[in-house]
Amino acid sequence: MNKWPNIGSKVTYKGTHTFWFQNIIKDANELLEVGKTYTISKIELASSWCGVILEEFPKKKFALSFFDYEGTLTTEEVRNLNE
Repeated sequence: MNKWPNIGSKVTYKGTHTFWFQNIIKDANELLEVGKTYTISKIELASSWCGVILEEFPKKKFALSFFDYEGTLTTEEVRNLNE
């Protein structure tokens, strides 16, 4: 079972990897700094990936897999956050 971070969780950027949304990679490479900590303001589960909005960049979406994080929520709990 996957565990997901909560809203307000601190996540540390570890860099990008092969990913099908090139604009998300581009934004991460241009805006984020490896090893720096950011704060999650929104989490969006999709069928094949998880997007996060950061407080520091509220108009951009990043892939959660670009970050190290502590998972505390179940998938159902994350879905309930977005209702």
